[in-house]
Amino acid sequence: MFQRDFNFKSGDSKDENLQRPIRITAIQAPPTIILNSKNKSSVMRGFLGHIFNIFNAKFNKSFEIFRCKDNQYGAFVNNSWSGMIGDLVRGAADIAPAVIISKQRGKVVKFSPQIYPFQLDIIYRQSDQHKRNYTLYLQPCNIEMCMCIFAISLLVILVKVFANQVSKKKKIAMFFRNLIDEVLLCWPIVLQVDSISFSFKSMKLVFGIYIAFSMLLFISYTSILTSLLAINHTKILFSSLEDVFVNPNVLPVIWKGGKPEEIFQKPSPYENRSVLRVPTLIEATELVFGGKYVFLHSIRSIQHLIDKNCSFAVAPGYISRDSVGLAYSKQFAQKDYFDFKILLLKQYGILSIEYKRFFPGMASCLQLQNSFNPILFGQIIGPIIVMVAGIFLSLIFAIFELIVDKFFK
Repeated sequence: MFQRDFNFKSGDSKDENLQRPIRITAIQAPPTIILNSKNKSSVMRGFLGHIFNIFNAKFNKSFEIFRCKDNQYGAFVNNSWSGMIGDLVRGAADIAPAVIISKQRGKVVKFSPQIYPFQLDIIYRQSDQHKRNYTLYLQPCNIEMCMCIFAISLLVILVKVFANQVSKKKKIAMFFRNLIDEVLLCWPIVLQVDSISFSFKSMKLVFGIYIAFSMLLFISYTSILTSLLAINHTKILFSSLEDVFVNPNVLPVIWKGGKPEEIFQKPSPYENRSVLRVPTLIEATELVFGGKYVFLHSIRSIQHLIDKNCSFAVAPGYISRDSVGLAYSKQFAQKDYFDFKILLLKQYGILSIEYKRFFPGMASCLQLQNSFNPILFGQIIGPIIVMVAGIFLSLIFAIFELIVDKFFK
């Protein structure tokens, strides 16, 4: 991966010849940090492990890695710091890797430049039920289409009534009366009933064009409706953190000792809210999969756990966007040297390349499964049923009028 020589020289810092290995406190947080045991010592792999290997191989830096006892990043609880931040504050370590930079933590430790971004998401299990309602059948009809239908139909009615007026030589008052009757009544049916009485061939041509227009319009509507029914419209359960607390059936989950701890501490609008703290990412992921919990974390950080499971969803509104860097002890003398090298790695593009390798991004569920639903004929036969029902209803009223006219005249 790193065959190119970037001419990194180990003589860039006056502190580099210090013989004492740099002490690193670390937790198990794949794929960022993966700790393995080797010869009774800890070996760091993963994204940050690879970055420290560059420091070791190119910059001649030696490290002593040990596991943080409580496996936490670090939060201020009960007037003391836990996790890796606590190790730095007590002087037990010099560096803590992959720590989210925050104002509260910045009071007790120092930070490096950003190594990679971190977005605090709302992760939940999405509903298996797809959003469906009757307004779906009205979506293919927009204002422009309705105006076009009205204009063309009105034009055809005007031509029809005018043609009848000319052929039968009726008075102008009768013309307006017939026009009002044609418009106010169910004019498509009136047109079809009276079509055989057209005396001009041109009128029959106009009516034929109108029928063709109606059929094309009906086909267009059915096609758009089919496409709408074929696409999954998954219901979004949460849009923000406030939606989580409004829903009494779910409970937020956070990684104990992580940066989200600050959300539920004073002063905060959520300081008295109930929250479940878990020690591992695996436990949090399993709770979310059960459907009754919402995990406040980055979706990229658990992508190795959920893999191609499309049951997990992320709320469209994130909680915060932060930066992740190295946390230094206040007494660490080589901060400037490490900051300079991190900026150099970023300039050469090594940090971004390695980040994409360990965090490739979530695969789209639309690519992993069939994104279209099978369409049943019964779902799109609705417009046909409505049209046929309207015709039959008109026939029933016509028969009723004939009977009334015959027996009561």
